[in-house]
Amino acid sequence: MKLVVIVQTILPHYRSSLFHLLVKEKGIRFKILAGKTDGGIKEMSITNAGINNSLCNHILQLAGHRFIFQSGLFSAIKALRPDFVLLGGPDVHVVSNLLLFFYLRIFTKTEVHWWTHGVSSKQSILRSIQLFLIKFSNGVLTYEVEGKNTITQFMKSRAINITVLKNAINTEDYGLLLDHRKNKKAPFCILFAGRLTLAKRCDILIKSAKRLKDAGLSFRVEIIGNGPELNTCKSLVDTLQLNDYVTFHGAKYDDELRAIFSRADIFVLPGKVGLSALHALSYGLPVLTTDQDIHSPEIALIKKGYNGDFFQGFSEESLAIKIQEWMKILEEDNERIKSRVKKTVQLAGYTPEAMVENFVKHFKNLK
Repeated sequence: MKLVVIVQTILPHYRSSLFHLLVKEKGIRFKILAGKTDGGIKEMSITNAGINNSLCNHILQLAGHRFIFQSGLFSAIKALRPDFVLLGGPDVHVVSNLLLFFYLRIFTKTEVHWWTHGVSSKQSILRSIQLFLIKFSNGVLTYEVEGKNTITQFMKSRAINITVLKNAINTEDYGLLLDHRKNKKAPFCILFAGRLTLAKRCDILIKSAKRLKDAGLSFRVEIIGNGPELNTCKSLVDTLQLNDYVTFHGAKYDDELRAIFSRADIFVLPGKVGLSALHALSYGLPVLTTDQDIHSPEIALIKKGYNGDFFQGFSEESLAIKIQEWMKILEEDNERIKSRVKKTVQLAGYTPEAMVENFVKHFKNLK
């Protein structure tokens, strides 16, 4: 039976369902190798011998960049003697992956594949490096059709096997099967969930809330997450006198997280959108974000006017207008719209089961 080894820098909690399903596959053997997080991200619990986080991550900060070398990776690969190795990237910051890639391609018959977002559309030097590594590989799995397109757009001289994988979070984190009946006496609930970094632009939501307050609207803003911008956001709430409207919950998981998502009406992430959009949509929450080209592949899930919307640039005024528009839309038919929004997740194939199916298809189709 063919063996596929998937190399990860860490084992994030949101990958738990996917990895545990993969290592239980019957037609192909999958093994997961990873290191341990240095903090800031919740790690998954390991309950299967096919998942291993014994690699040691060595971190080097150099010229504003964070480089990683995983000791123990080469010896683990040599001991397992896999038919295929799947690496994340191509990421020039993960030095051990690059060294392993060239070793396997030059000195062994092991096939090497990349699991990637695609190639950079803006940085030509980085794109050239990524394209070279992809051309020299045996295949690619991308998160979205857009990721596949960025590769095929620039790589005209050689055809390569590319499978669109989609993306997913843990099965138990989805809100697909939960009942989200609106308490009609409760104020309109706007939810932000994610790490509070500059890229997420929670400040825009807070400034928009001030406009909603000045317009005399009844609403609540619930903010889930920690991060370097937490104190800045709290200070902004104080300055704008929004303490009666905004609640900071910090990091939440499992039942506490589900309770907050279940009472929300809409999800607003003004900055860069990633898997958080998938999480929100599974609860039937329309997603509002910027129309700027800064997002991860999961942005493809959001269909303007159907399960979400886009405000202009980084304008709190534009965001406030969009929130008011969706307040009216959801007031008219909240339950039907939430049901419609939930279905977009399943129809698009963004579930762990669908990801596993695409993984297996990719490696089974190889000769």
